[in-house]
Amino acid sequence: MVWTPSGDEITFASFRGGKIGIYSKRWDGDGKERVLVSTPMNERNPDWSPGQKYLMSTAGAPQTKSQVVYRERREDGTLGEPVFFSKSAFNQGMARFSPDGRFVAYVRGRGIAAAVEPGRQGDLLHGTAQALRGECANQTGLCARSAGGIVREASATGGV
Repeated sequence: MVWTPSGDEITFASFRGGKIGIYSKRWDGDGKERVLVSTPMNERNPDWSPGQKYLMSTAGAPQTKSQVVYRERREDGTLGEPVFFSKSAFNQGMARFSPDGRFVAYVRGRGIAAAVEPGRQGDLLHGTAQALRGECANQTGLCARSAGGIVREASATGGV
């Protein structure tokens, strides 16, 4: 469950009709709740980017690994199709935007990962531009990503 950045609604996941979907309702209980996401993938752990341009969630089914997906909010307020934020052989989930919206932290395997907001270019750790070609996709620990690819990797217990 998460507040919308505008503060007028609460967005939450709920199990209904045999699947988990994402809904939103005014914080004061007035009006009907809105279905934001209802797909065959169980989607949970929603989080909005600060400007409500993106909704991140954890998506998966019992027979697959959970992955972080995002949906871009269209001008009419509806959400686009899910896009995998980062594909991995490990379970991923619980993505949260930083207060300024520039970064996303999420759990991958037994570690924590950090990444740039969808659609943004840039380096994350210590200004490095060294691109590691997919090494982070099959590792646990801290892995920084930009829209242009993996930037830097570190263990959850050590430095870069």
